[in-house]
Parts: sequence; structure tokens; C-alpha cells
Amino acid sequence: MNPSLPKASTEGLNSTLAVPLKLGAFVFNEPVCDGGELDAKIAPVTQPNYTFLRLTNFIIQNDIVPHVSLHNTIPPTSVYVHWMLPRVYRSGVAATESGPDNRQRERLPEPEQPDNADDSVPQFRPVPTRWLVIRRLHPTTAQPANSGIPEFQAWVVESDRKRDIKDIPYNVDLQVDVSPFVHPTRRVNIEEQAEAFIGMKFPAKGWKEDEEADRVALNVLNGGNLLFTDFQQHNGNVFSILDNFSYSNPLDNSRVLYLKKAKASYYVIGWHPKDNQDPFHIVQQAEPLITRSDRLANCQMTLSDTTSPNTDHDTWLSSTVSATVVCRGAMYDVEWDISQKPKNVPADSHSHDLQNHLPVAVGATPLDSVLAYIHAHRDGGGDEDLQQVIDSIMFIQKYLINQDESVDGQQQAQDLLHAYNYDALTGGTHYHLAGSEDSAKPAQKPSPMVAEKLAELNREQFRLDALKRTAKRVQWELFSLWWKFVCEGANHNSYRDQVVNITSNWAEIRKGIEESTSVVDRLLAEPRLKIGEPGVLPSFHQQRDPTILVGNVESAWPQDWLENLKVRLNTEITAWADRGQLGDTGGEVGIPSLPTTIQETAKALVKEFINLGADTNTSPPEHTLVPLYHDQGLTRNNNPAPWRDQWESTQPWFPLFLEWEVEYSHLPFSSWLLEERLTADEDLPELRYGIRDDTVLFNLPDKSDKRSLSGRVLILPQPSFSLQSKITQLFENMPETERDKILPKEERKQLFENLHRLDFLSSPLAGFHDHLLTMVQGSHVKPNVRYSDEKLLAIDSAINALAGFEREEFDVIGDETDLTPYGTMVQFYDLGHSAFKPATHGQFKLTKLNIIDKFGQAIHAIDPRWSSDPPPPLYPCLSEFYAPQLVESDEGETVPNTIEKQHGGLNEFAQTTPHINQMARLNAAFVKRNNNGISWVPQTEWESPIWGWLVINYIQHSIQIFLADGTFYREVRLGGQSGTSTSDQWLPFDRSSQDPSSTQLDHLIRRLGDRGYLQAFVDMINGSLQHAATAPDAYAQFLNSVVGKPLVLVNIGWSLELAEDAYVNQSTLNDAKLRLWLLSDPRDAQRELYSFPFKLGDRERSFDGLVGYFKTLEEQDDGNDLVLDQCYTYYGIKNEEILATGSPLVQIDKDNFPTLHPYFVNPKDSSTLIESQRNSKLSPNTFGVIIDPFTAVHAYSGILPTQSIKLPPWTWQEALSRMTAFFHMGPLVITGDVPDYDSQYKLQADYDLRMAERVPNSAVGVPAMAAAEWDWLQAYSVVEGSGREDEERTAFMPLGLGHTDTRPRFEEAPYTVVEGYLQLKQPIIREL
Repeated sequence: MNPSLPKASTEGLNSTLAVPLKLGAFVFNEPVCDGGELDAKIAPVTQPNYTFLRLTNFIIQNDIVPHVSLHNTIPPTSVYVHWMLPRVYRSGVAATESGPDNRQRERLPEPEQPDNADDSVPQFRPVPTRWLVIRRLHPTTAQPANSGIPEFQAWVVESDRKRDIKDIPYNVDLQVDVSPFVHPTRRVNIEEQAEAFIGMKFPAKGWKEDEEADRVALNVLNGGNLLFTDFQQHNGNVFSILDNFSYSNPLDNSRVLYLKKAKASYYVIGWHPKDNQDPFHIVQQAEPLITRSDRLANCQMTLSDTTSPNTDHDTWLSSTVSATVVCRGAMYDVEWDISQKPKNVPADSHSHDLQNHLPVAVGATPLDSVLAYIHAHRDGGGDEDLQQVIDSIMFIQKYLINQDESVDGQQQAQDLLHAYNYDALTGGTHYHLAGSEDSAKPAQKPSPMVAEKLAELNREQFRLDALKRTAKRVQWELFSLWWKFVCEGANHNSYRDQVVNITSNWAEIRKGIEESTSVVDRLLAEPRLKIGEPGVLPSFHQQRDPTILVGNVESAWPQDWLENLKVRLNTEITAWADRGQLGDTGGEVGIPSLPTTIQETAKALVKEFINLGADTNTSPPEHTLVPLYHDQGLTRNNNPAPWRDQWESTQPWFPLFLEWEVEYSHLPFSSWLLEERLTADEDLPELRYGIRDDTVLFNLPDKSDKRSLSGRVLILPQPSFSLQSKITQLFENMPETERDKILPKEERKQLFENLHRLDFLSSPLAGFHDHLLTMVQGSHVKPNVRYSDEKLLAIDSAINALAGFEREEFDVIGDETDLTPYGTMVQFYDLGHSAFKPATHGQFKLTKLNIIDKFGQAIHAIDPRWSSDPPPPLYPCLSEFYAPQLVESDEGETVPNTIEKQHGGLNEFAQTTPHINQMARLNAAFVKRNNNGISWVPQTEWESPIWGWLVINYIQHSIQIFLADGTFYREVRLGGQSGTSTSDQWLPFDRSSQDPSSTQLDHLIRRLGDRGYLQAFVDMINGSLQHAATAPDAYAQFLNSVVGKPLVLVNIGWSLELAEDAYVNQSTLNDAKLRLWLLSDPRDAQRELYSFPFKLGDRERSFDGLVGYFKTLEEQDDGNDLVLDQCYTYYGIKNEEILATGSPLVQIDKDNFPTLHPYFVNPKDSSTLIESQRNSKLSPNTFGVIIDPFTAVHAYSGILPTQSIKLPPWTWQEALSRMTAFFHMGPLVITGDVPDYDSQYKLQADYDLRMAERVPNSAVGVPAMAAAEWDWLQAYSVVEGSGREDEERTAFMPLGLGHTDTRPRFEEAPYTVVEGYLQLKQPIIREL
């Protein structure tokens, strides 16, 4: 504690902590339900039907919460009061390795059987289950005036009170007075659970805790209903109450009457009935001691800042004893009128806007849908401030994706944005030698023993990862089989056989996991593999469900919801000093019935409630603070900012979930073409699928492959804040000067001040792809339950020994039960096509879009009334990822190319381009031929994949060829009698002592000896260098006038791998045969397979390093692996005349893209066989590739994120340090003579410019050449060897250049004619 701070009064400081709640109050009467045609509808009370959990009589359902019906609403006239649980109770605590310690640090409940605890799943804290709800009637507002109803009335809600339907009195309304609830117990009885309810309300005066009552453990998830916490219709007398303003007839106490009109304020106080359920209950077990400050941070809370320093904070925070949470929330001045609709009903305004203007957008991600929406609403609707916000966002939108405004930067941004369209699954672990992941340093080549052990480790680790993925799949397959059995109740024996097959498969997988785990552990323990470090393989990806955005609908989550919750100590309550003045009111509202530990705090809170209701402008006493939510929110539509705890004659509007339905039409895969298409910017082409130009969809003869898909998605707070966080992050990450270049300071200020006015809700169409796989999301019965954070336990009624489902089978199923199979639950009637789609390629239109708020208000974009006609169309704004192409109709009108013809420039269809409906990845690897000369295998991280270099020599009009290590090999020049000339091997350098294999280079050099072939190669290389990215700083740029950028020759293999075996049809009622499959089946030789084209490289993207590529031979032929007759490229193809002169160049185009076939390897096979099978899948798409060594090569498939592969710098740095720029010169006349040959100065193969010795006093004068920069390489004919082995050969010595110019000096003869090479003294790469 800092003694210099002013000391606040600590008198009465106790352990309580006042935690704010957000209250809502909804007026429900007949006028509210009888709105106009465009007004919001009131959904009838629809609770989860837990009868559908029963496993008998075939009544089980995929989702026990039906879609909201907007018909036949019968309003119970009353005010509904609902309170939102703080975030501390909604946030799951992630599992850690230290389960018990984590429980104590986070204050999680202990399981009844600690030995059976399951710390592998997120855990949630118990919620408060006692609530004091106070209503204060404002004097003189109650009508009739003689009702005698008291000013204060209070009730206690016991949220966890369990009641069986047979024990509930007849006068209890099952729809509003209790809440259906699934109560997990150690021995669950589903028949009883379907008739269990929780929640009970008592008058507060005289209420006492009933220790004998039957109760349930309650947190936000253990009821199995995701809507339970916030949907008022599902939590009556748990987290909400109904207040019907009833009172006894003064003349006849037996009669109950109701107020017709009143103004009321509501107050809620909540607490935990048991100390050990409180988040601030602390049990010290070990050092360091847990403080309240620690617990505050764990609970995402912070003490509010007072107007002056408060030492109570230090005292309270440093304490290591338990504290007590007391929740509080208020809503003032709720106007009840049985015959009048509230003055302001935001839901009606939103409903009108949604139906009249259809502010709906469809995109691939929340950001994508936002930008699509903004593009379509550029006019701002006449609001100048909003117009400025839209203009600013449109201007900076490219920076929201990538802050680089260059064309390359924006093209990279497009690729990055495309990657965001996919969900990712970890690709598995891969071990490297220590240091090999540092791309600038080569890994030290290990001994053969270590290399084999490392290879074995990675083989087994890959198998282990694949087995674990497959294990989850098998678990779900067993659950799917159980679900179908419960739905159908068919022959027990047929199911028993299938159960045996699946469990046998599971046993094999578990055995395989144990075997591979044992091998991996053994290898990791080997001292020789201690240098191994774990890395990750590329992730698998799957296309996300489409994202839908509804504009002009603001999120109702508090704007500070995601911030740490501001809480107060008891001494900071504004009425703490005045709590004694509460008087008899305390007794009237039941404070004496509360636990003694919170009574003083409750008095202060109730007094504060009364004080703040009388005057909102009074400054709080020193060292106190008004509570959170007793403040003004955001300004909207130029209206004054509303008080967040004032009703202000306004009905609440809190969008909670969205229900959707689409009609999906599946289009033949043959109708699609992968090709370059312009983006919305019209100048940035991107490779995408689209409908073929010769296909007009609305003229197709068969359009019957269509069906309805539907789903429900919660509206969470995060998407509403994503755009604001994106823009904030953009400007925070750049200097002020750069910010001004993007958007001037005043415009930035206006943008941030008004950004919140760009209201929208954004959610995925969750379950879209699941439906196409014949699976369903929803709240459904699960055969295993988790009791008190313990391990899963099978429910007794799920067990059926006759069908093979015994307790052991449910242990196998585990928690893989989120999705249910279609089974017999989904009817198809006359659908003549397979409902199961392994890949999506079609179009869809919205047929239902309803937004439901937490009180049951519903707005709809499409008229929900029953009709024999199709629903009216909805025309969404479409992002470029979902926009169909345009086509000319028979009438000459340009219209969208959609399955149904559109008119008037409108379009209701979104287009989903082809993609695989399960996790997959595009593999890329540098490869080499196996020893058998047939298959290809990936190279290790210590092997350089380079097999040669090409450098264009501008002065010689030649291509110089270097070996992989940078040693010069040969040169092929244009010119000469045959049109080309090829130098001798190695010259002017000596033959390499190591003489690495150059067979493939020799085959290429022989082809380059053809003039047309060589000229085409020169044109291709020159063309590529014009589009190439800037080289690294280490590259000597001044050499560009002499030689081109060195290009490297490598082999790269590509394959398309599935994370799991191909999915299969889960519908029992639809068994139509598929047209196309992902994988082959030896039992079905006629099966047609998907073939997905992909493109290598991109001419317009300078960050791509592809120059050209050759296809490979199926089998090596005399050392040649490549089909050298054709080189596929984007560069150097000029005209047909060039192509007719022996050019091998083929323009990369949509008609010659290579194709990929998906594959999956069975992880039950041995790791060696798995590796062999995976490697074999690289062969069909292995290419000999010419690339820029500094830049990645990219593969664009249209079905997955762009995949790239890049050479590690160590593979080219050493080679480039050896490579020099040199060119042939001569014959040249010099006035002197060159020195005699001296073997001491012979030019060696490993000649190093940095340590070169030149012949002293030897200068060859070459005009216009700087002597300090160049050497002369002089040729000599020498005899080396001895005896009969003597051989005459050419050798070179490096000589210096003399200073000379072109002026005649008439030196005396004789003159000498020389021929040699000029060599630059600098290597191609300079030292940094």
C-alpha cells in the first residue's frame, strides 16, 4: 500500500464484489402482437421438446429446438424481465496439463469422483442460482388507482430448483413459469429427463433456503441447449421472470386482478448459495498463494477507477481469503400499458427496412460480406456522415487486406484473402534436424544411421497423426450407426454385424496408435536423435460455410462486452454510507432473507437503486462510482445517446439467433471451367472457377438436382466488432505520415466517430456443407453424458446388446457426437439425384431469413406466410467470390448466368464454385528420382534439390549452364555455322574434381544446340526477367547489363491429399448413385472420379518465380527424366513463325493445366507402405521446373488456398558465391605478349574470386574496360600427365587488365593475337 495516497474510508470494507448485470424488460400485450404486415412478428413460445430425446417409439429428432414459427401467436400479457450473465460465467477455461491446479486457480468445481475427472475439455464455472428480483412501482402511475398494490414487491428466483412434471401444480404455466432442462446425472433416465423442469419463483418476504429441495448443477452449457442462457422463452424463472402486475381484489382476496397501466423499475441481485461455487472462493493449497487480484484477472474483471485514489483497492486485492460475488442490475421506468404498444419499437423499424430495402449480403468471410455490402450501398441513404464513413471504407478497403498498395501487394492480398475462405486443420508433426528450419543455414548431413532413424521417426509420426484423425472418424461412424438404429429400429442382426465391423476397425486403429506411439517415443529417446526438433506439416483446409450479413441491424451486445468487466467494492457503492436509511423497505424487498454475508451490500445496492432512479445526474460521493450500465450508450441515427439502464419508452431489441433456409441447385461439374477472371477492380485477374461460356444455365434441360438446406446460428458479439478492429489495427500499425497518405486526420477522426453507425449482423450459414454431406447440426440426444466434469458415461437407455451396442461401444464413441446423420429423419420424396455431394459446385437462393431476438421478436426478409407459390425473391449483395457471371439471353438481354432466369438487372442466386466438402491439402515437394528410375521421392532438408543453373549472357547471346554447386559447366551460344555453338565442358575452368552428375544437363544442352530451341529459351528467360521480382539486396544488381538473373533447375512434385477417407452418404432414404466420386474403389470399376485442374505460376504476379516447366517421363531414359520437347511457360512465345522453328515453348493455358486426383492412404498400413503410397501420388504431377531461386513457386487450384514452395537460401547462396560473370572475347590484338603458362596459376574448378592469385605483372590491355573490375582468362595448350598418358588439353590462367585506351601509339612489333574470356572480379552474390 502506498502511504502517500489519500486514505479512503475502509470502515465496513468487506469481501463482497458488486458485479454488474445488463437487464432487459419486454412489454408483451395484444397490440404488440397485432402489428402491421411489415412490422416485426412475435414468435409463439417454443421451448425445446425434450420428448424427442427419448430413444423409444422412433421419436428421436436431429434437433429438439424447432425453427421458430411466425404464426398463431398467443400473447401472455405481462412484462418479461431478463438478465444477462456476465462473461465470467460464459467463458470456458481451457484444459491444461495441470488439471487440479488449474481448477483451483480458475475456481472450477471439483468432480464428485476426482479420480474420474476429465480435464481434457473446457470447463465452465457454476452460475449464480439465487436471484432477488425487485419491482418498484412509481407512485400515481398504477391504474386502477385503488388497487392497493405496494410500491415495492420482490421475488426470489431459485434457478436450480428441479421439478418433475407430475409434481407441478395445475396453475403453473409450463411455457413461462418453468424451463425444461436436461439434468445430467450419473445414471441418466431419458424417460424422466423429458419431464424434468427447473426454475421456481417465491415471494421474497419470508423466503428461506430449502436445503432438502431437489436441485441441479447449473452452468451455461450443461443443459445441452445453446439458447438457454439468453433466450427468454427457454429460461423462465431461471434467468428471467414474468411480471403480470397481479394483485388481490381489495373487496375479495380470492380474486386476482391485474393492473392495466403502470410505470415500474426493476432491480436484480444475484448470488451463489454455496460458497464453493463462487468464482472468488479461494482454497490455498500451495505456494504461491492465490490473491483476489489473481482471481480478478482470471475472471476477466477489473476494479473501476474512482475519481480519486482509493486505498481500499490495495487492501482488497492483496487479500488471500475468499471473496463473494454479488451481481446487480437495473432497468428504470418500464411503461406497462395493457392496451397500448410501446412508443418506440426498434424491431418494427428493422423489419420495415429488411423487407423494403433487402440489406443482405453474402460473402466468404465476415470482412468479405461487409465489403460487398458497402459496395452496394455507396449512396449512404442521404446521411452525409454515414456517406463519409462508406466512402472512407471503400477508399481504404484494399489496405484492410494488405497495407502494400502496389499491384504485387494487392495481388498477394487477393491470394491471402482467398486463404481466409477456408477452415484449417493441423497437418501433423514433422521432425527436422536441429537448425534445418533456419532456411539461411544448411542442415548438417547426418550419418546414414541417423538419417534412417529420422526418416523412420517421420514415417511413424505421420502414421500416428493419420491414425488419430481416422480414429475420430471411426468414432463418429459408430455414433452414426447407433443413431440410425434408434431412428429406424430395424433388424438387430444387421446392425450387430456393422457394429462388429466398426469396432474391429477401431481395435486395429487403436493398436496402430499404440504401435506408432511406442516407436515414436523410442526414437525420440535415442541419443542420436536428440538433435531432432518438431515442426508442422502444411494444414488441411476446407471451404467455410457462406457468410450472410444483414445491414442496418445493430448488435445489441453492449459495446464494452469484450472488455474486462468493471466491478466495485462494497465501499464504492454510491449508497454505501446511506444504506442504513433504507428502513422498512429492506424488509419489504426481502433483504433479511438473504445470506448474512451479503445483507449489508444488498442494502447499499437497493438504496443505490432507489437513489439513481430518482436522479441520474447526481455526482457520486467521493471514492464511490455509479455502476456500469448506468451510463449512456452509442449515438445512433442522430438520436441522443440512450441510457443503458433506462427503458425510455423503447421496447428492447436484442437479435440472438438467425434461422435460414436456401434452395441449393447442384450443377454438373462439366459446366465449370478454371480460368483467369477479372476481379471487381477489373485489373487484377485471378484464377477461379466459373461457368463455361457456352453453357447457359437457365437453358439446361435438367435442373432437377436441387433441394432445401436450413440451419440456425447464434449471433455472437465478435463479428460485430471485426470491421472496427480491422480499421483500428490498420492505422495503429503505421506512422502518422503514412496514415495521412491513406486518409487525412480529420477524415480518420470522422470515420472512428461514426463507424458504429454502420450497423450490421454477420453470421455463417452454419451447416450448409454438412447438409450436402447428409449430416445435420442441432441439439439432439447424445448417448454419452458428462456428469460433474467427469469422464463420459453411457446412458442406460442407449445400450442395446441385441444390436451390438454395449457399454464398450459407447466408450469408443466418446464425444464424437456433434453431427447427426440424415438416416430416415430427412425426407426427399421425388429427388432423383444423390443428396450426398462429395464436392460442392452449384448455386443457391435464400428462401427464408429470420432474425429472432431474445424475447421472441422476429424480423424476416422473406414473407413467411404459407402459400402454394414459391417464396418471394430476395436479392442479396454478392461478393466477387459468390457472384455468378453474366450471359446474353435469347432476347439479347445481359443477365446473370443462373439456374433460373433473372430479370430487371436483379439476381437472387449466389454461386458456390467447385470445392471439396472435406479437409484436403495440396502437397508440394522438391523431389528426385528413386533408384528404380521410375518413382519420385521427396528430398530431405539437407539435400539441395538444385540440379543445374541457367544464366543468360547478354554480350555473348548465350546461355551459360552451371552445375548445382555453382561450378561452370558449358555454354551454348547463338551464331556459328549451324546457328549455335556449344563450348567444351568446364572451360575456361578445370574439370571438377568431384564431377557431380550432369546427365540431365547434358540432355538439355543437346536440345539447346538447336537454334530454334535456344532462341526460344533466350526469349523465355528474357521475358521472365522483365516480370521478375526484385532480387535480394545481396544480389549484384549492376550485373544486369552483363548477365541475367541466375535461374535454377529443380524437380517439384504436387499431389492432392485428403485428411480422412472420403465421406459416404448418410441418408437411408436416398441411395441414388453419385455421378462423380473423390476416390476410386476396386469394387466399382465404372466409378467416375473428380479431376481438379491446377495452374503453376502466374505471369502477372512478380512474386511468383516460375519461368517454365517440363513434364516428366514415366521412367528414366538414359539419365533423362524430362519430356524436353515441350516447355510450358508464360514467356517468350511471340508468334507462330517462332513456334515453327523448333521452339519447345507451350503457352500455359486453361486447356493444358495439369490435373489432380484426390487420394487417401490407409493409416492402418505400415509406415513404410504409407510413405511409398504418398510418394507415388507425386509422380503424375512431377515437373522439371525452371525457377527464380529467390522467389516461391505457387500452385493455384481454385479449390484450396494457394500453395507455394520456395528454395531455402542456403541452397543457392554458396552456389552463387562461386558463379562469376564472364564472356568470350577475341581475337584481340595486343602490343605485347602474354606470359608463359605456369601451372601454379592454373584456373581450377573450385576457383574462388575472393582468394584468387593472378599472374604478376601480366596485363592485357582491353580498351574501355576498368582494370580494377575485370580479369582476363587466357587459354593455353598444355600437356599434362606422364608417359603414354600424356594428353594435350586447354588450360586457362587469370591475368590482369592493363590500362589502355583507343588512341594509336604505334608500338613496335611484333604484336600478339589473343583469345580468351573477360571475367568480372565480383561474384554474382556480394558479401553482406
